[in-house]
Amino acid sequence: MFARVAPAPIEVRWRREDELGSALALARACGGDASRGVAVRSSDDFATARALWKVYDVVSAIDPRREVYPVFEGRGGGDDVGTRGDAREDEEEDEETRDDDADAEVERAVRARVASWSAPNATTRDDGSDGTMDKVSVGGTFDRLHAGHRLLLASASRAVAGGGVLYVGVTSAELLANKAYGALVESYADRTANARAFLALCDPESSIEVRVGPLDASPPLAATVRDMSGLVVSRETVAGAEALNDMRSSGGLAPLRVVVVDLVRGGEGEELKLSSTRLRERDAAEG
Repeated sequence: MFARVAPAPIEVRWRREDELGSALALARACGGDASRGVAVRSSDDFATARALWKVYDVVSAIDPRREVYPVFEGRGGGDDVGTRGDAREDEEEDEETRDDDADAEVERAVRARVASWSAPNATTRDDGSDGTMDKVSVGGTFDRLHAGHRLLLASASRAVAGGGVLYVGVTSAELLANKAYGALVESYADRTANARAFLALCDPESSIEVRVGPLDASPPLAATVRDMSGLVVSRETVAGAEALNDMRSSGGLAPLRVVVVDLVRGGEGEELKLSSTRLRERDAAEG
């Protein structure tokens, strides 16, 4: 029996100097063959958490559960890291996503989102530490791995220096008893496997080590590991990060450098925050 070979991903180049064009190309890719993942490469290797947020803001507008992953090719690199070839080659790589014009409604939604990026943003806290920390922690439930989860995991991966370690805490079943539509939450094993698989796609050179474990009633590793360097959280859990640093201070440990990523918006006409609860609610209604 032959092993099944996964289809090659659709390649998209994210250009900092042409965010609208990049966003429209990404939208087209997200609307393409659903059996293929979408690999996004950046001219600056996604130097900031804000840049990654823009990618997933577009993804959420099209299909929040679409497998889209940034490819980190040079941790801590400059503007040319992550590029391959010249502009003509880029055109050839993206050609399959340009056979048809993007649906007018999708294009309108994407243009509206890109236009909103020019507004002042005070919720993303990115101190330029991406690619420089040796041990970074991130946690979440990661049920129905969606654009918000992917942003959090990708931002955490990007913050780790080559040869460093990323600690991923996945909420255990015992802490999910009171979750809305809790019976529909994916198993711990599935959520762990999905997080691992996504992070492997982001880091094809295996330049960092990923350690995944349960988030349960015990103190999180971020509060107890002496040489932990950083913590990546979403805007809604900043208070928890501050409490964790208080725990470290009380134990005589140095505070963690905290990278805060903004919330990924839901689709147009939906609640502001993209959430697994909403996705479970949909699945319950459809099932």
